[in-house]
Order: sequence, then structure tokens, then C-alpha cells
Amino acid sequence: MKKIALFLGLGMAVSLPSFAMGFTALSLTSSQSQESQLTQAVPDPAFKSAMVPGKDSLEVQNAGLIQKGLEFQAQQLRQQEERKINSAQSLKVSVAPTQGLQSEGSVMEKGQSAVDLSAIAQSSPSITVRVAIGQGLRTVVAGGSTPLQILDAERRIIQEMPASTAIVFQATQGIKWAGVESATPIWLYPQNDGFVFIGDRWYRGEILLVPQGNSILVVNYVDLEQYLYSVVGAEMPSSWSSEALKAQAIAARSYALVHRQRPANLWYDLTNTERHQVYGGLGTETPQSQASVESTLGLILTKDGLLFEAMYAATNEIVAKHHSGYQSMSQTEAQRQASLGFDYQQILSNFYQETHLARLTFE
Repeated sequence: MKKIALFLGLGMAVSLPSFAMGFTALSLTSSQSQESQLTQAVPDPAFKSAMVPGKDSLEVQNAGLIQKGLEFQAQQLRQQEERKINSAQSLKVSVAPTQGLQSEGSVMEKGQSAVDLSAIAQSSPSITVRVAIGQGLRTVVAGGSTPLQILDAERRIIQEMPASTAIVFQATQGIKWAGVESATPIWLYPQNDGFVFIGDRWYRGEILLVPQGNSILVVNYVDLEQYLYSVVGAEMPSSWSSEALKAQAIAARSYALVHRQRPANLWYDLTNTERHQVYGGLGTETPQSQASVESTLGLILTKDGLLFEAMYAATNEIVAKHHSGYQSMSQTEAQRQASLGFDYQQILSNFYQETHLARLTFE
């Protein structure tokens, strides 16, 4: 395996297999880059129930869930140019400390997380996060906006279901559906960059269903930047200032990467609730949330050369109550500062002192 020497500027070289990491200074000058125009894709599937031979009672039991699928329409904005990262391409991590975000001498409190960036650089050409979107479920109704492949744990095709077909998965110590049963996890893979429907929401990426006794765990494997489209839209009103939304995007990206290196569970990195970051799939994406992610693409916060866990909460009062002793951003205060003319870098500097901006870049 080819190794590339990384010089840290301290008289020391580190070899990183397959990936390159470099330092590039980022300007602290605020720039109002024009946000890219996004085109609208409106998958409009009419879901129909998949046949479950001999399981009339199961179909009746799940009639309400299937009806949600019939009525639910995927109407979301998609970015104009899709980033297609070939598996042969590598991830270049530019850890780009600036002169530093403005600080008042505060240091990171004990217990706040920081992660070695080199571990992220060596992980994957495309950064994927694993989000638990359903736990303890006896029944899962799923489908695809495009033909949906059902794969076994080794990613071998079990079945291929037509687009717009609702499939009922039932927990039976394993997972049973449409006359088929698996004792091991199964994948739901939408072809041609389609979306997956779970319960009453659409998701990007692919889905892993994990049998756990008499229940099913549902995990969404999704690209980090696309995950952030939803998180920013769920965590902040899209009517708020673009600078506050950009600060939120950077904080959420840093937080997610920390938990990708310190996963919540063997099966997933984060949950989809306030326990970690709220994530609602396509339903919480907006043009504003997408623009805030795109305009801060790859920007993260670091401290002392390590990835910084950028914690945040809704208000100053919640920050004081639940994040006492940690550097944390108040979202409403971030919006107030943005309304006074602060840009996202100034906002971040006010909450996360002695941190630096760095950029994850893809090539």
C-alpha cells in the first residue's frame, strides 16, 4: 500500500496509508459567497402494498402504516450538481488552522471531546455516518422511490422490489417479509440515487435493518454532507439568518465527526433525536439548510490539532443547565448575533474560544 509522508511542521513526519493530509490557511475575512441554485426533484410515487401471502392479519395490522406510505409524497429540493465520489478516489483532509477564531483565553473544559483528525483521514474516501432512525420496532414499512434492492449481510441480492412498492418487515427473532425470512441484518438499497421510505419519512442513502430479538433496529447510512442538510433544517428555523445557519452547519459537522469516531452503539454513530442531533431525513431539508451546508462545505472546528466537539442547545438557559463546564453554542443567541451583523466565523468564535477552522477537502 502506498504511503504518503505527512510533515506536521514540528520536525516530525507521519506516514498515512492511501490518504494525504495537508495544511492550508483559511482566511478569516468574511465573504458572502453566492449560494448555489438548487433544482427541485419531486418523486411522486403512489405506494401500493406488497403481497404477503397467507398473512391477511398482518396486512390488516399494518393498514394504517401502509396508508401513510400511500399518502406521503417525496417533494424535496436536490442540489444542482451531485457529488459522485468514486471509491478509488481518496479523501484529502486539509487541517487548516487559521490565526484562530477570536478568543478570550478560555480553554476547552475537561471532558469535552477532541478526536485525532488522522483517524478520519484514514477511514473512508467518502464520509458516511450511521444514524439510528428506528429502535425497538416490531414492524417496519419501507419502499423506494426507485427500484429497491434487498441485500443480505454480505450485500448479496435477495430480492429486487419495484419502485413505489411498500414492503412490510416483521420482527420474528429474525426479519420476515413477503414470504422471505433472514436471521441476520439486511440492507435496503435504492438504485439510481433514489430515496428510501421508512415509516412515514424519506431518507437519502441506504438502510440497514438489524434483527434484535422481537424487534428491529433501523439504521440510515448517509453521506455526512447530505445528513447535515436535514440536521440544520431540523435544528434551526430556515427563516433565520444565513450566518446563524452556517454556524449551525459547522458545529453540527464537527459534532457528527466526533461521534463517528466515538459511536453511540456498535450499530450506529448517532441517534436521530435531541440526544445527539435531530435528523428527519428529507422532511427537514430546506433550500436554506442545503445552502448553509454547501457554502461551508467541509468546514470543521479544531482545537490543539484535534477535532472539537461543538456542542449546542436551543437557549442560553439550556446551555447553562445542561452544558455547564463545556463550551456550547446557544442557537437563539447565535441568531441574535447574526441579526446584529455578526458573520458565522464571529458567531463561532464567541461560543467556541481558542478553536480554529479547518477544512475537509475531497479530491
